[in-house]
Amino acid sequence: MRIHGLLAWIYGGLCAGALLLIPAEAHGWMGIAEDPYVGVFAFFLGLPWSLLLYALGSPPLWLEIVLVMLGMAINVNGAREARHG
Repeated sequence: MRIHGLLAWIYGGLCAGALLLIPAEAHGWMGIAEDPYVGVFAFFLGLPWSLLLYALGSPPLWLEIVLVMLGMAINVNGAREARHG
């Protein structure tokens, strides 16, 4: 396995973990304490695409999560394309 593939898998795992932390914190799953900054990690993993949220003003939370997920997917796909390109 090449390094690009390994990094893409690591990035994907970090993205999945960051996205799972949001509802886990909100519902207190697995004893996770409330933290208002739990979404910041997901926001940074979705960069630069998550910066588009500023252009939208303050969209609903579900739309913010979907847009960050989309940014993460674009980043993972970009890593795959770089590996094949």
